Amino acid sequence: MESIKRTAQSVYEEMPRIFRAPDFCKEVRSRMKDKKRSPMDGTILRRLRELRAAGEAPYKVFDSHKSLYKKI
Repeated sequence: MESIKRTAQSVYEEMPRIFRAPDFCKEVRSRMKDKKRSPMDGTILRRLRELRAAGEAPYKVFDSHKSLYKKI
């Protein structure tokens, strides 16, 4: 079973420079191998924040009203 964090890292690497949080979450869910497990957006974004804290997925919130994130 692939972890949410590992899947989030993979999706992050393939996202464009500016991306929407809902699109990111949708892509992570679609790539999860265990289809019975459908993580909530909050869980996926928490894993993304953990990756950012570890320096593995540098990004900043570009526009909080539109949920736009920007890779840095």
